[in-house]
Amino acid sequence: MLGNINDTTLVSLMNMIETQSASTLAKWALDYVEEHVLMLCHHAFVEDMKIAIQTSRQYIN
Repeated sequence: MLGNINDTTLVSLMNMIETQSASTLAKWALDYVEEHVLMLCHHAFVEDMKIAIQTSRQYIN
């Protein structure tokens, strides 16, 4: 198990997430991918991932 679902920190985070718009959540997700996931991609796919992120950002805006 990753943690207690009733932990006050987790409950606060979930409450904050519930108040955000879909576009804000999508932007957070894209930021996370750029900062933490992109470096894990195989070198051959990095450019494709960057294009996908850029296209997603354009769609959100």
